[in-house]
Amino acid sequence: MNYNLDGGWYLSWAPVNTANWEAADGNKWTVPVGGGIGRVFHIGKQAMSIKAATYYNAVTPQDATDWNFQFTWTLMFPE
Repeated sequence: MNYNLDGGWYLSWAPVNTANWEAADGNKWTVPVGGGIGRVFHIGKQAMSIKAATYYNAVTPQDATDWNFQFTWTLMFPE
């Protein structure tokens, strides 16, 4: 989900919830909380988007990491 701001900037929320159905109770889910910021821009005629996001895993299995960092660079080809 994105919320568009002025100047090509946007706020983003795209958590990846996961579940291991074979794990013991209380150890199945990973539930991240957080978000990111990005910008749509051009280099020459090529449109692209760059986004950075950080998520804290509020619910995790015992051996899982507490943080998730994402960096995305997307080339865009609008009609």
